[in-house]
Amino acid sequence: TDGCPDTIFGDYSAISPKYQSLDNDMDGIDDRWDQCLTERENYNGFLDFDGCPDVFGAESTVVPITDSDSDGYDDEVDSCPSEPETWNKYKDTDGCPDSLP
Repeated sequence: TDGCPDTIFGDYSAISPKYQSLDNDMDGIDDRWDQCLTERENYNGFLDFDGCPDVFGAESTVVPITDSDSDGYDDEVDSCPSEPETWNKYKDTDGCPDSLP
């Protein structure tokens, strides 16, 4: 044997707690980085790294963002918040329209 405890279908309960990461809501995000310790991440392709369900509404823990030009960049980081990004694989990280050189 390799000296490591065997696991069945991802059951890590046999591993010493000393070596386990904590994940109280069982969403796969370690509690050290999970921003919503009692709510599970819903893995919908939007902010799937924060550990919070991304559903806007009264029970949501997600702060809504403002994207005035609807280009996917939050106005706080968008260099051109009133003009949408031109997605052409050229300077697509600034949130501004552009054309290929």
